[in-house]
Amino acid sequence: RPGFPLIYVNKAFERITGYSRADVVGRNCRFLQCEHTEQEEVMKISKALASAQSVRVGLTNQRKDGSNFFNMVSLKPIFDRNNVYSYVIAVQYPVEYELNQERICQERDHEHCDQVMSVFPNTMWS
Repeated sequence: RPGFPLIYVNKAFERITGYSRADVVGRNCRFLQCEHTEQEEVMKISKALASAQSVRVGLTNQRKDGSNFFNMVSLKPIFDRNNVYSYVIAVQYPVEYELNQERICQERDHEHCDQVMSVFPNTMWS
């Protein structure tokens, strides 16, 4: 769909961002960006979406109440049985600034992607 609107968010998204499912479904997630959002990382997302590539970035976003949070965002394209780029799965989670931040993010990303892949068994992941 043009603009990659959100079609589903879970309770964790609602808890982290302060937005309800009703607030966000149908909208592009750019509404979470703020003046502190890392524009180089946003460009990586745009390029990945345009080329159906996976990407993981760190972003400063803004909650509904106006407070900022830093989160890791992983995007993975989903292709249908005919290898047509159909959807994007996005996994986001808040990250504390720790020395082992990258290791934690890799573990969580892998865990979430395994869960998502089990929900979509007839798709191809790049």
